[in-house]
Amino acid sequence: MFSFHWPELIIIVALAAILFPKRLPQIGDALGKGIRGFRRTVHEIDEQSGLGEIKEIGRREAADLRDRVTIDVKPSSAASAPGSAGGTPPEEHRSS
Repeated sequence: MFSFHWPELIIIVALAAILFPKRLPQIGDALGKGIRGFRRTVHEIDEQSGLGEIKEIGRREAADLRDRVTIDVKPSSAASAPGSAGGTPPEEHRSS
């Protein structure tokens, strides 16, 4: 689809301000109403189709998983020893 970035959006707003200075508040109001209507419709579709419940279950599961997962960032002494599984490879196995 189409995507706007900040420079394009600024140029469009500047052109609208130059070409339609008196109608700019009306254009902004109509744009705001359109965006609110779109968001309301998407929310209603989520509720009717059950997608909202699925999203909420996914959010809860992700939060639960984040709470259960811990990461040990300190390397163990065996991992730092040369020739061990987690350490630096021996000289004969290093590639140049």
